[in-house]
Amino acid sequence: MFSSIKYFILWPTRLEDFCYYIIFLRLQTYYKNIIKNKLTFLNWQLQNTAL
Repeated sequence: MFSSIKYFILWPTRLEDFCYYIIFLRLQTYYKNIIKNKLTFLNWQLQNTAL
C-alpha cells in the first residue's frame, strides 16, 4: 500500500520518462529476484557443507 503511494508521487510526467520508469521497475524486481536466488543458493550450499 505504502510503496504504491510512493510510486504514485514519483510518477513521471512525460511519456519518455514513463518508459524509463517502467524499465527501472522491471529491473528492480529482476535484480531483487536474482539476489534472493543467490542467497538461497548460498544458504543451501552452507547447509550441505555443514553436514
